[in-house]
Amino acid sequence: MKVEQQIAWNERLWCMHAWGSYSDTNSGTYRYICDFYSLTFRRFGPTSPFDAVCKEAVEQIRLKSVNEYAFDYVLIDESQDFPQSFIELCQLVTRQVVYVAGDIFQSIFDERITPTISPDFLLSKCYRTDPKTLMFSHALGMGLFEPRKLRWLDDAEWMTCGYIVEKSSDFSFYRLKREPLRRFEDIDEANLDCVNITQSNDAVGTIIQTIDLIRTSNPTIEPDDIGIILLDSANSSYVLADRLEQIIPQHFGWQVNKAYESKSKLKSHLFISNKNNVKGLEFPFVICVTSAIRDTYSYRNAIYMTLTRSFLKSYLILSDRQDGTVLKQIKDGLEVINNFGYIEVQPPTAEESALIRTTIEHASAKESYFDFLESIFDKIGVASTAREKLRSAVTTMLGEEFDADLVREVVSSNYSAILRSSKSEEI
Repeated sequence: MKVEQQIAWNERLWCMHAWGSYSDTNSGTYRYICDFYSLTFRRFGPTSPFDAVCKEAVEQIRLKSVNEYAFDYVLIDESQDFPQSFIELCQLVTRQVVYVAGDIFQSIFDERITPTISPDFLLSKCYRTDPKTLMFSHALGMGLFEPRKLRWLDDAEWMTCGYIVEKSSDFSFYRLKREPLRRFEDIDEANLDCVNITQSNDAVGTIIQTIDLIRTSNPTIEPDDIGIILLDSANSSYVLADRLEQIIPQHFGWQVNKAYESKSKLKSHLFISNKNNVKGLEFPFVICVTSAIRDTYSYRNAIYMTLTRSFLKSYLILSDRQDGTVLKQIKDGLEVINNFGYIEVQPPTAEESALIRTTIEHASAKESYFDFLESIFDKIGVASTAREKLRSAVTTMLGEEFDADLVREVVSSNYSAILRSSKSEEI
């Protein structure tokens, strides 16, 4: 805690993105390395994937046969988001040690949960999200409460991800549990319900009631202690967010931050966002709103990620469109987790497991996002003159979302407006 010397930012210590921009040498690791070694810097573009530019940089540095190091130490966070070539590039330009930190369960639909390289340290506990919330989120995301599972792990993978595996004598069902955590001295977390599920045809009214409930139980709560995350299509989410932006200040006197516009978390503002602007954030309380649980891999991964943004409690609000049978299965599974602290699940058969793995391998073999959008543009018949603007609009609204139905909806809703804008510019 004693500061003898102030940090010399961008001289001795850098905190940077991976890529960076040409206009700022210190904006990214790759950008800084290109400047340090006088390499050709490749800007971001659909024909320049990060893997390719990192491989090119590695080759250029090796051809130069330089003995200088750009860094003494490098810490790569969120390593699961980067290609191996970026880690290799960092190793090449670092004098001492490259520390690589990542989440082996970042996506519940990764082809392989266990990393291909054995880690030096494996942290099997999650210290942000309550173990019960994490168990429910994994189970809901993987379809463990439902007869047809979307994902299954082998015993070693379950244990690597922090689960204690217990099986019945005839192996007809599993009990998957996690070690309890004691994170807050003044809260008996063992007796807390991790997730609350509500079904309603009035999303706005239910959200207001949920906030009232949270405020009653937590009188010192601040607006930025709550995150509201909307998982449905862009159009319906934006309409709902606009209504909340009007009603919440009237009801609570709180300001609202629509994070898909601000791109940040603002102090003393209630956070409202779609799924594309919540990664890396956390809140004491999360309210997740969706009309019904869908079976697409991207959706299930999104709801898993969303529910685990809370470190006290998550609230899941569904509409009356939700299938009643599935809802009962999910609620029954949650009740077991809340009462006994484990997931009780019937494992898939060998044939079902093989089908699940094959499906995931197929889903993992994604084409580039540029090619993915081009194929949708081709099917809809988007004019070549409108594609660049439409591509920008889709990416701004959804990020790199590979859900074809959702992307097609956004493309269709924006295409006519872009055509009208182009005609006005011509006039």
